[in-house]
Amino acid sequence: SAVGTMGCPVGTIFLVDFEHRELWGRAAVGYEGVVHRPLEETSSLAAWVAIKGEPAVVEDVSTDPRYCTDIERILGTPVKSCITYPIFEHGGDSVIAVLQFVNKPTPFSEEDDRVMRLMCTHFSIFIANCE
Repeated sequence: SAVGTMGCPVGTIFLVDFEHRELWGRAAVGYEGVVHRPLEETSSLAAWVAIKGEPAVVEDVSTDPRYCTDIERILGTPVKSCITYPIFEHGGDSVIAVLQFVNKPTPFSEEDDRVMRLMCTHFSIFIANCE
């Protein structure tokens, strides 16, 4: 599984809805339910990544103003670290989704960067084939 590959207990794909200016996601592992976020730079790390199209790797989320603390209520556990990457439209440069993992017990590494980029490419192809 993706969470097993990343060594994180929680992973989420947030789909970007530019028309309604929001992100929405559901974790395969880690929590139940759907998470909605406004698509504003200051609303969450995932929204910032969706807007900027740049990854965000944060080892201590308590020091990052983009971090949205209410996710801890949804998860039922404190979040310490987070890695969040954009998923681009297959063959394009528009962000269509965001991939996020939290609470890796060790610091994120260059290998994690490589794996995230690879997973984002695969998710991009998968999403394109679903349309």
